[in-house]
Amino acid sequence: MAGKNGMAQNWFLDTDPDPESVFSVYERLERLTPLVAAEYNGAGALVAPSRSEEDLRKKLVRARNLPGQSQQVLRRTRFPDLIMIWIGHNNLDWAHDLSAEERAQPEKRLQEIAARFRKNYTETLQTLIDRAKTENHKVAIVVFGLANIEAYLKARRQAESLHNQNPKLYPHIENGERTFESLKPPYRQNMADWLRC
Repeated sequence: MAGKNGMAQNWFLDTDPDPESVFSVYERLERLTPLVAAEYNGAGALVAPSRSEEDLRKKLVRARNLPGQSQQVLRRTRFPDLIMIWIGHNNLDWAHDLSAEERAQPEKRLQEIAARFRKNYTETLQTLIDRAKTENHKVAIVVFGLANIEAYLKARRQAESLHNQNPKLYPHIENGERTFESLKPPYRQNMADWLRC
């Protein structure tokens, strides 16, 4: 999302007092108590194994996978009172790097992705929980769920229909399919299906 000045607005850390800007989580919490906030997320982050390395692309854009974000929190001199985790939707690109045969029969692959996701998410979250237990102050960890993919896909179909009627509407709608292969119509439903595995 971009503001009037073209700068990206940040739902978590935006501090622009302009009434037209995002009323961020930071601004809302600051009304309740003084705070210091840090953000460690980045576009393209994944729920990955704890010992995995970010590829060159992620290093260039300074995007850390969930374990890397967790390590940033663990390195802080003072452990936070509040940790909020939302990893997003990037692991939903199930069709990436699969053969045509695997895409035609995705059930096994979807179950593997779901099992790996649960294991990696739990492992990373557990490191934060274990550290929180050793602190001499209260710590709250808030874990936000994944995006509602069913609602997203419904809205996307509506946007595509409007774009087909008037190409000036949603002019970048096709960009997603180029970078996120599972958004292509034959693979979309499986993005929601693997969450149920």
